[in-house]
Amino acid sequence: MALLFAFSVSDLVAAAATMFIIMNPLSSVPVYLTLTRNLKAGEKHATVDQAAVVAGGLAIAFLLVGPFFLQLIGLTMPAFKIAGGIVLGILGLQTVLSIHFGSKQEQTDPKAIGLLIGTPMLTGPGVLTSVLLASDDYGMFVSFAAIIVVVAASWLLLRFADNLDRTLGKRFIAVFAKVMGLILVGKGVQLIVFGLKAFA
Repeated sequence: MALLFAFSVSDLVAAAATMFIIMNPLSSVPVYLTLTRNLKAGEKHATVDQAAVVAGGLAIAFLLVGPFFLQLIGLTMPAFKIAGGIVLGILGLQTVLSIHFGSKQEQTDPKAIGLLIGTPMLTGPGVLTSVLLASDDYGMFVSFAAIIVVVAASWLLLRFADNLDRTLGKRFIAVFAKVMGLILVGKGVQLIVFGLKAFA
């Protein structure tokens, strides 16, 4: 029983670490600080709460219906790993090279900001991909727990973003976010290799 529990904890740590790297909430901190600079403290807190609910709710919903959807359209997990690896690699390069696809519109409404931070910034295509892959590798329970842990950690980072900015500075946060992006590129390449091996 103790060995099983330890193994479960190991799975949870692995799944949560991967999701955290992909979610990369530190990269959302500068955007959050910019969008909420004119909001009152209560509005900022409400924005963070909404972002966490949106990010967690979307990830959990995809965890529950995603596998059935893949079966419905006849998409195999190795093929999904290759596709997911490509998406993660692109997202990682976007972070490392500061490349942004699409236009950015400044939001002033707290609800709109919360939705924007929740998705696609926290829970985007990369996180949704990692949710399905974690479900396949570790099971639904571990994946669900990992989502809760990562969303809670992201909530804490955003909740105390002003303190992080004053303590660490925007430059340190940006550098650390780029390191997470580089790791994300490596994870994407690894998934592509695993997917190709399954077809070999």
